[in-house]
Amino acid sequence: MKSPLVLFLVTVLLGGCSKEPPNKYSQVVLDQYEVTELYQESNVISGYLVDGTRFVAVVSDRTIIDWTVYDRPSKVDYAEACQWADVGTTLVGIAVLGATEGNPLGLAILPIKYGTNYYVESLPRDQCIEYKKYIGASGCFGAGFNVVTLGVGSVGPSSLLGGLTGGLMGYSVADSTGCEGWIGSKVKLTQRIDKDGNH
Repeated sequence: MKSPLVLFLVTVLLGGCSKEPPNKYSQVVLDQYEVTELYQESNVISGYLVDGTRFVAVVSDRTIIDWTVYDRPSKVDYAEACQWADVGTTLVGIAVLGATEGNPLGLAILPIKYGTNYYVESLPRDQCIEYKKYIGASGCFGAGFNVVTLGVGSVGPSSLLGGLTGGLMGYSVADSTGCEGWIGSKVKLTQRIDKDGNH
C-alpha cells in the first residue's frame, strides 16, 4: 500500500497537466469577464473574477442565462496557520536566538509551501480536505519541533516529541475552509490575469 504522503507528493508534482482548453460555454464567460481561475462542466462555468469574487454561471450557446457571485473566503484555515507557525518559529529562532535552519532547502521551502497549498485548493473538495490534513500535520510538526527546541536550547528527543504532538494536532484540526467545491475540470487560460487586472 502506498503511503498517503507519497501519493500526495506524486499528485502535486504530476497534477499540473490536467487543465483543459476552454469549451464554447466557458469562452462566452472569458469574452465578457476577466478571470483568474476557471472551471467548466458542460455549460456550468465557475471561477474567480480578478477582484477575488467567486462566480457560478449557466451559459447557453451565446448568453449567460444565470450568474451567481459569492465572496471569496479570506480566512486563513488551520492547515495554513500551521505552516505560518512553522515559518514564524523558524524566523524567531534564527533572528532572536541565532539558530540555523535545519531544512536543507532553506528559503526555497517558502514557495513550495505556498504552491502546494495553492494547488491543493484547486483540487476537488474531498481531495483538498484530505490533503489539507497533511499540510496541517507537516506545518504543526515543524512548529512543535521548533518551539520545544527553542525552549530547551538544543535538538533532542523532546524536540521530536513536540513535533509529533504538533503534527497530530495539525492533522486533526485541519478544516475545509480553503476547500471549495468546484464543478468540472480546471480550464487552461491563455492569458494569466492577476488580481489587479494586469495581463
